[in-house]
Amino acid sequence: MKFKSLFLFYILIILLASVVIARNCDYYAYKNYTEEETRFYLGNELLEGKLEIEDTLISGDKVNFKVFNPFNFEVEVKIDYVLKSNWFGNRAEGVSGIIPPKELKVLRGYYQDDPRTSLSDVKLTIIRPEELNKKLEKVTKQNKICKNCASDEIFCQVNNKCVKKKLVSLGAKPECNLYQECISQYINPETGLCEKSPAQIKEEKNQRLKEELERKDKERKFLIFSIIILVSVVIVGIIIIYVLKYKNEKEKQNTLQKEIELEAKKIQSKEFKLNDLKKQIAQIKKHRKLEKKEIEKLNNLKTKRDELIQDIKKQYSEITKPFPDSQANNRLVVINPYLGGYKCFYKEGLDLKDYPISSLLHRWVWKKQHRRNPKPGYHIHHIDGDKYNNDPKNLEEIEGEEHYEKHR
Repeated sequence: MKFKSLFLFYILIILLASVVIARNCDYYAYKNYTEEETRFYLGNELLEGKLEIEDTLISGDKVNFKVFNPFNFEVEVKIDYVLKSNWFGNRAEGVSGIIPPKELKVLRGYYQDDPRTSLSDVKLTIIRPEELNKKLEKVTKQNKICKNCASDEIFCQVNNKCVKKKLVSLGAKPECNLYQECISQYINPETGLCEKSPAQIKEEKNQRLKEELERKDKERKFLIFSIIILVSVVIVGIIIIYVLKYKNEKEKQNTLQKEIELEAKKIQSKEFKLNDLKKQIAQIKKHRKLEKKEIEKLNNLKTKRDELIQDIKKQYSEITKPFPDSQANNRLVVINPYLGGYKCFYKEGLDLKDYPISSLLHRWVWKKQHRRNPKPGYHIHHIDGDKYNNDPKNLEEIEGEEHYEKHR
C-alpha cells in the first residue's frame, strides 16, 4: 500500500512538471545581474574554462587531487596543503605535476594515515606557462525570464501586451479583435463590436419566461402553506395550554415533597459533621505529638549530612592536591578522579574534568620507554593491578575492550 501511494505521488509530480514545462511563454523579459567570476588569461588574451581541483580523495597514506586542464596547451601546477593533527601538530606538504591539454590528471601527495589527521589550506599554483594567470572579476550576465499574462488576461499580438478578459462592454470595439475581451464573449462579424450572441438573446428570453412561471408557482404554494400553518398553530396552542396546566400541578407536588426530604437531609448532615469534627480533633492532637519527634530526627540527619559533606570536601582537596613524583622527573602530578583515579601531569588553572587522556602519567612512561604513541584503540594496563605502580615493566599495551573486561 505504501509503495502504491509513493508510486502515485511520483506520477503526479511528473504530470505537474510536464504541464509547467509545456506551458508556452506569452513574451520574454531580460534582467541583467552581476557576479564575481574567476577568469584565466594568457597574457592579455581571455581563455575559456577554469583550471581547478575538481575532486580530492584520500586513500591510506596518499591524497589524490584530480585536476582538469581545459586549455589547448599543457600546464605545470603545484598544490600546497597542510596536514593538521592534535598529536603530531601541523605539517606543510606539496605535490606538483604537468597536466596535458584537455585532460584530467591525478596528482598524488603524502597523507598521514591517522583518524586524527585532517586536510586543510589546499592551494593550486600555476608554475608554467608563466604568462598564464587568473583574475577575480565582476561579470555582467543576463537572465531570460518567461512571462505569462495573468489568469484574467490574454496576450495581444497587436501591441505586444496583456489585455483584460471580459472588459469591453456591449456596443464597444475590442482593442485586439479577440472575443475574450468582450464581456459577452461574442463579436458581431458584421460590425466588429461586442454584442450579445443569438444564443445568449434566446437564453435570456427563455430565462425571463421561466422566472415568471416560477414566481406564480411560488405565490400559489405560499398561500396554501400559510393556511396550513395557521390551522396548525391554533391546534398546537390548545395542546400546549392543556399540557402546561397539568405540568404546573405536578411540579407543585414534586416541589413540596423535595422540600420535606431536603430538611431531613440537612438534619442528618449536621449530625455527621459533628461526629467528623470530633474525630478530626483527636487526629490533630495525635499528629502534633508525632511531628515533634519527626522534626528532632530531621534536625539530627541534617547535622550528620553537613558533617559528611565537609569530610568529603576535605578528602577531595587532599587527593587532588598536586605533588612531585619521581617517575615524572619530579614534575607536579595529581590524582584525577575523572580519569579513573590515575596520576596525571598537573596543569595549573585547568579543571580536572577537562584533563585530556594525554596527561596520564602511565601513558607518558610507556611512550617514553617504547618511543611511540599507543596504537589507536589500545590502552596501557597496569599488570599487577596497582594503578600507582608506573614501573615500565608493570605496563603493557592491550586492546581497549580487553582492558575494560579486566577492570569490570
